Amino acid sequence: MAATEHLLRQGSFPAFFGIVAIATLVIRYLYPDLFSQSPISKLPYVGTHVGLPIQKKISFMTNARKLLRDGYRKFHIYRTETALGQCVFLSRDSMVELLKKPDEVINFEKVVIKDFECKLTKLASSEPIVPHTIRSDLTPGLVRIIPRVAIEVARTIDNELPATDSWTAHNIYDKLLRIVAISAGSAFLGPESCHSEEWIQSAVGYTIDVVTGAVILKLFPSFLRPLAAKFVPAIKRVDRHRAGISRMMVPIIRERKEKANTPGYEKPDDMLQWMLDKAPEYGIENDEEMAYVQLGVGLVSIHSTTSTATQALYDLAARPEYFQPLRDEIAKALQESGGDFTKDSLYSCKLLDSFMKESQRMSPISMVIGKRILEEDVQLSNGVFLPKGTLVASPAEAVGNDPAHFENPDEFDGYRFYRLRQKGGLQGNLNQMVTANKQNLAFGYGKHACPGRFFAVAEIKLIVAHILLNYDIELADKSVGRYPNKFHGDACTPDTSKQLLFRKRLSGQSEI
Repeated sequence: MAATEHLLRQGSFPAFFGIVAIATLVIRYLYPDLFSQSPISKLPYVGTHVGLPIQKKISFMTNARKLLRDGYRKFHIYRTETALGQCVFLSRDSMVELLKKPDEVINFEKVVIKDFECKLTKLASSEPIVPHTIRSDLTPGLVRIIPRVAIEVARTIDNELPATDSWTAHNIYDKLLRIVAISAGSAFLGPESCHSEEWIQSAVGYTIDVVTGAVILKLFPSFLRPLAAKFVPAIKRVDRHRAGISRMMVPIIRERKEKANTPGYEKPDDMLQWMLDKAPEYGIENDEEMAYVQLGVGLVSIHSTTSTATQALYDLAARPEYFQPLRDEIAKALQESGGDFTKDSLYSCKLLDSFMKESQRMSPISMVIGKRILEEDVQLSNGVFLPKGTLVASPAEAVGNDPAHFENPDEFDGYRFYRLRQKGGLQGNLNQMVTANKQNLAFGYGKHACPGRFFAVAEIKLIVAHILLNYDIELADKSVGRYPNKFHGDACTPDTSKQLLFRKRLSGQSEI
């Protein structure tokens, strides 16, 4: 006060108002809600409310699980700072209500562009041909495809995890990356191309480098990111992956196009061919562009499937009491199907489905689902008003651990969904792993649900079933029990440094 009076007496009005202006800017920067006119500023805020934006983002990146759970438990609808900026987190019912709105209202593509820094990582923010082909060809074709993928799963696991009489340690995450890339590739590219090291290395490495590059770029102010991208090693590797997949795929694509008009030519029954047939409809004329689409298919499938399968095997190795019931169920299903895995035999493995679904509930790939940017104002039925431009999401991991929805949610219960399905009727359908409803938001909801979940779940079941029937497994490090998950922002991942012990089953044979 004395300093202010001195400035005024001396007539130093410019200096005084300069100090006031600077102080106002600092306060506005550190306490944005004091000046905000946005309706969402009235919603409860969780986390570090005061401080620099980068401090708030770092707080979320290092402590998201606690923030999301605390916010959900206290408020159900709240907001916090995330890597993408301030986000409003909605309750389960509010998110379900929002996801019923058309794409013109809830924009997903803008989230992808921000999340993956698409302009700099060169990731296509939208490839409509991919979900359309999955829905129209891959999912309806699972009756034909599952037996073929099952053969590839068995062959690849046997190659990657040689059966030995003594315990052998394997980094199962790294092994599964190859197993999944090859097995999924048999459905995506065909039984020959899926074994190409160019495909395996590009499909696996591309996702890692796109995600790593985007995370690193977010450490820089937006105006510096184009310059920073020139020096980020992961971004440079993205270009190499694109070049590699082009070298591999373009000759295959051209050969298929040339043979298409040959009398008697039988087209391959895989994703690549289905998309080639649809390419004119989606304006894809360039062979390199079609090759890059295959990288996108790998990006949305290989790492997510690998992480989910790894989590299931970590849960299994930590709970050997499930081995025999699961083996008995799988063996019975195979006997009833004539010894081969089919769509129906996988469906009949209800305990396996329940175990995997419980593993996913406890360790979801992302603790957040339904990220959208609103393209217009939205008034929810509970009275909450969300203005245009708001980033919204739902804390799926917190919802999945709500005692109101699940009894003893912090305890792993592999029979949880099996018991519910035994009731039959609606409960039998609602509690399958692939079912996307408000009881299970892991795959999204309604028309926005992940279209590839049917194939992904089938592939994971094939992997887990083959391992159960042919191997004994244990945790290599038993001192910590089930290996703890790793958390980075809203991502929940298995500890990829951990190993599992494998040996040939003592019986020497599977039950079939």
